Amino acid sequence: MASFKLEEKKSKVFVYTLDYCFFKDEENNTLSCYNKKFELLWCVYDDHGIEYKRYKDFVFAIGHDKFSILNVADGKEISSHPYVPIGWNNEFIISKDRKNFPPVLRCDKLVSNQFIEVWVKEDYSLVYLYYSDNKNIYFINKDRITTEVNYGEIISLDISSGKESWRFNTSIFGENLSISRILGVSKGILILGFGDKYIIGLDVVTGKIVWHMLGFAQFDELEEEKGILHSFTRSHCSFDIRTGIAVSQLKGEEMLKEEEMFNRHNFTSQRNKYIVTDTHIISTDWRKGKIIAYNMATHEFDWIWEEAGLFFQYYPMRYFDPYLFVNDQNMNLYVFKKQL
Repeated sequence: MASFKLEEKKSKVFVYTLDYCFFKDEENNTLSCYNKKFELLWCVYDDHGIEYKRYKDFVFAIGHDKFSILNVADGKEISSHPYVPIGWNNEFIISKDRKNFPPVLRCDKLVSNQFIEVWVKEDYSLVYLYYSDNKNIYFINKDRITTEVNYGEIISLDISSGKESWRFNTSIFGENLSISRILGVSKGILILGFGDKYIIGLDVVTGKIVWHMLGFAQFDELEEEKGILHSFTRSHCSFDIRTGIAVSQLKGEEMLKEEEMFNRHNFTSQRNKYIVTDTHIISTDWRKGKIIAYNMATHEFDWIWEEAGLFFQYYPMRYFDPYLFVNDQNMNLYVFKKQL
C-alpha cells in the first residue's frame, strides 16, 4: 500500500529534484536547497532563474537572457554569463555557443566531422558541442552521441574521435518517421520512439535493431537499472528491455477488470515523466486535478487525491522519498508525505 498526506501548499514555488531538492520561490525570488533528509542546506536570492540543473559541483540557474553558475555546497554565485542554449545528459554539458561558454567549464580537445564539432576534456568528463547545420542533440551516453541528421535518419558518433559508429534509417519500415523521444539506454539497448507509431530497441554499440513494437513513446518511462520499459495511460504494461517481450500485461478478464477500474475512477494518464517506484506508478489525470498511486502488483489504485479546478498535466512532479511534490497550473506547489 502507498498513500500520501498533503503536508503543505506553497504559492508560486517550483520544485526541481536532482541529487538535492531545489525550490524556486517566484514571489520572493529565492532558491532553496535541501538534502535527502529534507534539511535546508542554503537559501539564496535569485531573480532570473527559470530552470535549474546540477552538474557535479555546479548548479546552473538558467534564465531568459543569462545563466549563472552556483556552488552546490553553499549556493554562492561563481559566475554569470549571457544566455546560450545549454543542456546535458549523464556526465556531459552541451552548448551551441562557442564564444560565450563560461571559462570555468572550457574544454581542451577538438574533434569534428561534417555534422558536429566536439570540445572535450581528455578524461571525457565534459563535452561542448557546436552544430554547423543547426541540428539538435538528442542523446549522449558514455562515449557516444546519438543525433538525427536527416528526417528519420540518426547516427551515433564516437565522442573521442568524432567518427560515425553506426547509422539507422526508419525507411526500413516502409516510411520515414522522425524521432519523437529518446527514452534512454539500459542493458546495452538504446530505446527510441519514432513518430506516434513505433518504439524501437537498438544495440547501442552496433545500431542494429534488437526489437521493435507499435507504441507511442510519450507515455512510456524507462527503469534503467532494472531494464524495464513501462507504458501507462488507461492500463499498465511493462517490457523487458533486452527482448521487447512483455513481462507484465493483463489479458482477458483481468484486462477488462483493470479497464473498468480506470473507468470507475474516471482516470486517464497522458503525461510523460510520471514516477515509477519499486511498487507503484504515481501519475496525474490529463484533464482533472487528480493524482493517483497505482499498485503494479494488485493493478489497483492505492491512493487517489483530487481537487476541483486544478490541472497538473504539464507541470513538474517529483518524488523525493518520502515526499511527493506536484505543481499545478497556478504555480502552486503541493507537498505530500508518504504515510507509513
